[in-house]
Amino acid sequence: MQGLRRIWQLPGVGEDERRLATSLDLPLALATAYRRRHEDVHILFEPPTKHLHDPFALPDMATAVERILTAVQQGERILIYGDYDVDGLSATLLVKEILEDLGAENVFHYIPERLREGYGVHTTVVEERSRSAELMITVDCGISSHEAISRAVGLGMDVIVTDHHRPFASLPPAQAVICPWREDSLYPFRGLAGVGVAYKLAEALHLARGQSRPQGVLDLVALGTLADQVPLIGENRALVQLGLRAMNSHLRPGLASLLQSAKREAPIDAEGIAFRLAPRLNAAGRLGAADSALALLATADEARAGSLAGELEQLNVQRQEWESRVVDEAEAILRASPRHDEGPVLVLAKEGWHIGVLGIAASRLASSYARPVVLLTLEGQTARGSARSAGGFDLHEALTEVSDVLTTFGGHAGAAGLSLDGDKVDSLREGLGVIARRRPPRHWLPVLELDGEVKLGELSQDFIRHLDFLQPFGEGNPVPLFMARRLHATGIKEIGQNRSHLSFTLTDSGGCRLGAVSFRSAGRKHELEGELDVAFRPVLQRFRGRENLRLMVEDWRPAGDEKEGEGVLASVLSLPIRSLPLPSQTVHATPNPELHDCRHDPGRVDWSAPGLAYVLNARQGHAVTGALRRDGFQAGYYHRQFPAPYRDLLETLYQEGEIQILVSPDPGGWRPGRASRAVWLTPPVHPRHFRDLSWGFGQVHLAFTEDAVKQALGYWSEVAVGRDDLATVYRSFVAAERLARRPLAIRELKGQLAERYPLGAEALLELAVQVFGELGLVQVAPINGEDTLLLLPVGEGKMSLEDSPTYRLHREAWHPYSEWVPAAYERALTEYDQWLKPSDEEEVVAHGSDR
Repeated sequence: MQGLRRIWQLPGVGEDERRLATSLDLPLALATAYRRRHEDVHILFEPPTKHLHDPFALPDMATAVERILTAVQQGERILIYGDYDVDGLSATLLVKEILEDLGAENVFHYIPERLREGYGVHTTVVEERSRSAELMITVDCGISSHEAISRAVGLGMDVIVTDHHRPFASLPPAQAVICPWREDSLYPFRGLAGVGVAYKLAEALHLARGQSRPQGVLDLVALGTLADQVPLIGENRALVQLGLRAMNSHLRPGLASLLQSAKREAPIDAEGIAFRLAPRLNAAGRLGAADSALALLATADEARAGSLAGELEQLNVQRQEWESRVVDEAEAILRASPRHDEGPVLVLAKEGWHIGVLGIAASRLASSYARPVVLLTLEGQTARGSARSAGGFDLHEALTEVSDVLTTFGGHAGAAGLSLDGDKVDSLREGLGVIARRRPPRHWLPVLELDGEVKLGELSQDFIRHLDFLQPFGEGNPVPLFMARRLHATGIKEIGQNRSHLSFTLTDSGGCRLGAVSFRSAGRKHELEGELDVAFRPVLQRFRGRENLRLMVEDWRPAGDEKEGEGVLASVLSLPIRSLPLPSQTVHATPNPELHDCRHDPGRVDWSAPGLAYVLNARQGHAVTGALRRDGFQAGYYHRQFPAPYRDLLETLYQEGEIQILVSPDPGGWRPGRASRAVWLTPPVHPRHFRDLSWGFGQVHLAFTEDAVKQALGYWSEVAVGRDDLATVYRSFVAAERLARRPLAIRELKGQLAERYPLGAEALLELAVQVFGELGLVQVAPINGEDTLLLLPVGEGKMSLEDSPTYRLHREAWHPYSEWVPAAYERALTEYDQWLKPSDEEEVVAHGSDR
C-alpha cells in the first residue's frame, strides 16, 4: 500500500457486548460486530419491510403521483430521462416497467452519452423531445439541471424530478421535485440511491391505487443501490435485502447471462453485484452508449441476453485496460513529481485519459494512497473528471467550498464529477488541501476499523453464518474485519495474472492453520516475516460443492506494533491544556543556536557529535537507536516516563561521554548540560513545541522527511480527542453508574475506559471530568477515601461543549497543530529560526540567575 499506512482501530468492549455475547451464545468479537453496526441488534432479526418508510413523506410526492396517474389515464406521452450508470439505468427501467404495468402506452426513455453529452438533463435534448412528450420524469438526475428544466417548462412540458443528489440553493422549476436532500424534507432517511427514490415513486403510485408495494422491480432496486455505493444502512439495507431475495428467486435473463460471463455462481450476494455485475453493466456507459446495458436488463429473450452479455464482457475487458493505464500513469506522475504527492488530497491531470474510467481509477488510487483523489483529463482548455473520497472526507462539501474555481460539479460525500478550466487545476489542488487540513486529521487519514480480536481457533463455518445476519455488506456497512495476534506466515506465493496478489498460510502459537489471500500486496511480500498481527475477514469459499474457510487479509503489521504506554499518551493528550514545560533554570540556553536544514538530505547529519534526537514514538525511537548502534555510534533510548534510576543512569552516561546520542519522543524538561545539538527526525506538533524542545542546544538540525510528516499525522490524529470521544465517555459514565447502581470511583472508571481507550484512558478521563464539571454535569467528591464521580441532574436548556473553557482551549490548541504539521516539511528555514527566538520574558526565565 502506498501513501499513509493505515491506523488500526479496535472497538471498545463493555458490559453491553459481553451480555449480548452471553445471551446469543456468540464469540465476543461477533457480539461487538453486531453492536458496532446496530445499537438495537434486534433490527438484524426483523423483517426488512418494517424499515420501509411512507413514500408520501417525501416532498412533492402527492403532486407527482396525481400528475402521473392523470397522464396514464389520458394516454399522454411520457419521457423518462435517465443516466448512463447502473443506478440511472436501473431507475429508468424501473419507472418504465411500473408505468406500463399501470397501463401507460406511450412511455419512452432517453439516456445521454457520457462522452458526447455528459451527466444531467440537456437543453438540446429537451428541445428535440418537447414535441413528442407532455410529461418528463427524470431519474437519478435533474436536481441541478435548472436551465434545461426551465426550457422544458417553457416549451409546455410538465416535469417531475426524482433525484438523490444534493440540490443547490434553489430547486429547478419543475412541477414536482422528489429528493430526500431537500431542506424542507421531513423524510426520515436521506441516503437513498437514484433507483431508491424511483422506487418510492413506484410505491406511492401503487398505494394511491390501493395496491401493495411493487415486488417485480425490487431486483432493480438492489442492483442500482449496490452499484452506486450509497450507505447500506436504514432503508437502503432493507431494500437491498428484499431485492436480493427477489433476484435469487427469479433472475432476469440478462442478469443470468451476465452472471455466467462473469464466472460467478449463484446465489447472488451484494459483493457479487458490486464487483462482478455492476462493473460490466457500467462498462457500456463508461466507454460509449449505455443502450446495450439497458437492453440487457430489459430483455426477456435468453439468446439476445447472451449476445448482449458477450458485448458487455468485451467492453469490460477494454475498460479494465484503460483503467489500468490511468492508474499506472497517475502513479508515474506521483513518483516523478513529489510535489503532487504532498497534500492530503491528490489532484492529478493529464491529456488523453479516458473520461469514462476516471471514477473507478480514482477509487483504486484513493484506496491505495488512503487519501481523496481527483483525476482530470485535459481537453484543450478544459479539465473534466471524477473524484473519490477516503477516510470520511466529504467531497461534495469540499467542492462546494472551492466552487469558485469550478465550472460544474455534482455528486455526494463519497463521489463527485467536476469540470474546470485547465489552468485552475493547481488552484483546485491547493484549495482542497487547505480544506482537508482544516478538518481534524482523523476525518481524512486512513483508519482501518476492526470489529474485534479473535483467535484462529474461534473461526468456523458457524462463525461465518452468524456474520451473515449483518448482510448485505457494502458502503456504510462494510464486511466485518477482525484481527489475530502473533501469527506466522508460511508458503508465501505470488499469484494472479500479473502476480500482484499473495497467497500464504497463517499459523498461530497453538498450531491452528488457515489459508489466506491478500490482494494487490505483492510489493509487501518482504514484510511477511516474524510474528505478525493480521487484519482479515473470514469467508467461506464455495468450489465444486465444497466450502472452505479462508482469510482475506486486509493488512498486517509486526506483532505488538502499537502505540506507546499509557503514560506517554497521557502526556500527549494533556499537551493542549498544559503546555510543555519551559527549560528549567539550570539549563544554560543558547539564545541563538545554529539552525541547519537537512530535511531534503537527512544523510548530512553528523551523528559523531553528541546530541538528542527527537522521534515520533517508541517504535521509531527503538528503530533509530538500533540503526545508530549498528553504524557504530553509542546511542541510547530515553523517555521521561522511565523509572527515575534508569533516567538518572542514562543522563549520567550521556554527561560522561559514554553515550553520544539520546533518542527520545518525550524527554520532558531535561536538556543535556554539555555542548550538544537537537536533531528533529519527526516534525514538532506546533511552533511552541519546537521552541521549547530546541532551547538549550548549540545546534538544531531539521532532519525529518515527507514520510515522517505523514507518519506524524497518522499518529497524532489518533490521540486528538474530539466531540465523539467525549460523548462516548459521558455515555459510559451514565451506563456504568446505572449498572453498578452507585457512583463509581475515578479508579473504577479509568479501568472501564481502558477497555475502549487502552492507551489514553487516564488523560481522557481527566479531560472529560474537567469539561463536564464546567458544564455542571459531574462533580468529584471523596467517598470512602476515594475520589468518586457524581452525576448531576441535567438541566432543561440546550448545552454545548463550547460552553466549557477547557474544551475550547483544548480544541483551539490543537488547531495550529493540524494546520502546521502537514506543511512542516515545506516551512521556510527563516520561520523556524524566528520561532527559536524567545521573548524578553522567556529569556529571563530561560537564563535565570545568568541575567
